[in-house]
Amino acid sequence: VRRASASWNIYYRFAPSAWGNGYAAEVIRASAPLAEQLEPGAMLQATMQPWNTASRAVAESLGMRFCLEQLDHAGVPELIYQLPAAELG
Repeated sequence: VRRASASWNIYYRFAPSAWGNGYAAEVIRASAPLAEQLEPGAMLQATMQPWNTASRAVAESLGMRFCLEQLDHAGVPELIYQLPAAELG
């Protein structure tokens, strides 16, 4: 988890051999208490490319809500999901 402009961005990258084992959800769940401790009321944010259906599914399964579609610095589309850290279930 790292501070972004108005939220705490959750960032992870796993080798394909690790996909499907629940590690992404575990990282997100572990980041919530840290973000909340550092900043009460913290907003968690997950950014992903629209075609990354696995990342979208993880974010949605944890209750994160789609907020925005935008272009990144290289002009590639990305989706933004957010949820207050205290609400992460």
